[in-house]
Amino acid sequence: YHCPKGLTNYVLPNGSKGLSDIACSEMKQTMENLDVPASFKTFFKEANYPVFSPQSTKNLKSIHFAEGITDINTSIFDAFNVKFNIPKAITQLPKGLYEVNNDGKVVIGNHVEGISELFASHDLSIQEVEISGNLKEIPTYAFNQCKNLRKVILHEGIEKCGVDAFRGTNQLEYIEIPETFNGNFDASMEHRAGKSTRY
Repeated sequence: YHCPKGLTNYVLPNGSKGLSDIACSEMKQTMENLDVPASFKTFFKEANYPVFSPQSTKNLKSIHFAEGITDINTSIFDAFNVKFNIPKAITQLPKGLYEVNNDGKVVIGNHVEGISELFASHDLSIQEVEISGNLKEIPTYAFNQCKNLRKVILHEGIEKCGVDAFRGTNQLEYIEIPETFNGNFDASMEHRAGKSTRY
């Protein structure tokens, strides 16, 4: 697909399946918003490096992925401060593929069946996590060293956490644990005066 130069908003046409290096270079300098159609299916899955690098796409603010896209290469978001949505067809979330809203909250919705190890490890922007019950297990180190995390809500259906899933979350004040949960929650709260755990 060939892109015109100088636009701030790019809406890629339905039927397009990829972008050439030339198209990317023509979009980089001025692009602020990008709409990606479902015909892409995967978004730069095979790329070894970000096609839109933070150094060359300084104005990029948001990417909207159409429903129907089934895979996104999370390396394109490395060092980006860009908003994006996660299509519901993506049920397995790799490391780094999540949204943090303006209040510092991450919501893992009902369509998600699995997340990777080290999913959001060391993300200091996260203050609250809410996870739906379709995710049966929170994997090892998923929220490791999220040092500003204060609140965790686990919904009915979640059964266990991997080792050190919430290690180093020293600001954690509030946890809701469902009746379906029968594992260990490694973020010990016994010595945090005034904190609460709800079962």
